[in-house]
Amino acid sequence: MRLMSLKKKLWRFKEYEKKFALSLYYNSPKGYTIMRKFLCLPTVRSLRRWLQNLNVACGINDNILAVLKCKLSSSPLSDRAVSIVFDEMSIKKFISYNSQNDMFSGYEDFGDLIDSKNILHCNQALVIMLKGIKHSRKQVIGYFFSSGHISGVKLKTIISSTIQKISSINLIPKVIICDQGTNNQQLRKLFGVTINEPWITYENNKIFFMYDTPHLLKSVRNNFKKYDFKHQNEIYSWTDIVAFYNLDKDKVPRLAPKLKEIHIKFPPFSPMRVCLAAQTFSHTVSSAILTLVSNNQLCSKAVYTAKCIKLLDDLFDVFNSASFDECKKFRKPLSENTIHWKLLNEALQFFN
Repeated sequence: MRLMSLKKKLWRFKEYEKKFALSLYYNSPKGYTIMRKFLCLPTVRSLRRWLQNLNVACGINDNILAVLKCKLSSSPLSDRAVSIVFDEMSIKKFISYNSQNDMFSGYEDFGDLIDSKNILHCNQALVIMLKGIKHSRKQVIGYFFSSGHISGVKLKTIISSTIQKISSINLIPKVIICDQGTNNQQLRKLFGVTINEPWITYENNKIFFMYDTPHLLKSVRNNFKKYDFKHQNEIYSWTDIVAFYNLDKDKVPRLAPKLKEIHIKFPPFSPMRVCLAAQTFSHTVSSAILTLVSNNQLCSKAVYTAKCIKLLDDLFDVFNSASFDECKKFRKPLSENTIHWKLLNEALQFFN
């Protein structure tokens, strides 16, 4: 209303108006475009120009931590419990000049945590994020550039500093989550994490070390395709899934409509897709195999494979809980007296 009578070239936005415009744009870029027809909002180019004034350097960003501290200062204890999630990604080697701080970017850089000579071109970026355990809040708090994968020794320095900094703003780190890279396995050993004691201790609090569940599911699927699994006198085989697919693919209607050739033959890059592993190890596939066995269309030993698939599906649901309203019982949040514990104990015996 304040700017409605002015020409667009005369629009000048106050600080809180810029923040409102940015939050609106990041919630929905398409919605922001529609709202600009009815409200006096800055252009997307203006938003990006304002963001260029932010100085975001390598390392853990203390400004973000200060905002989190202010925002969560009055939050209950459960909302301050967080997981530390980190992962590396490949980036192209590229040197660029940042005129804002008069520096060149594109070299190895660990911020103020680790001394770097800045002579190696970076091709990997490590990103660290906080994710609420009860609350759905998630926030990237820092990044690092490296030449090749970051060693376990450097990772330990980075993660230890992260734990110290987020604890200083009254957040409670409860779990560290990463994939199964060799440097992450080395980090686990350097922290002294074992199968019997899968945690590290910081200020008398246990912080559990956990591999990323989607990566674990893909790893199990990839191994299951190569090797038969055996437990006691039961044998679980990938050939049972292939035999089921060959019987089901031409049926109308199909028992497992989501199971397709890409799930069986693994074309390039498909082994990296979590959804394909989850759709293979699903309640639908398990029930469909049992149906064909009961109709004598599939060999009886496929019952064992169906049993294994059902266990993996339920276990994935436990670590993929969403809300109390979930129809699948294992996707409901775990608490002290829920049925999850019986399944977890069964799974522990099974995998041992």
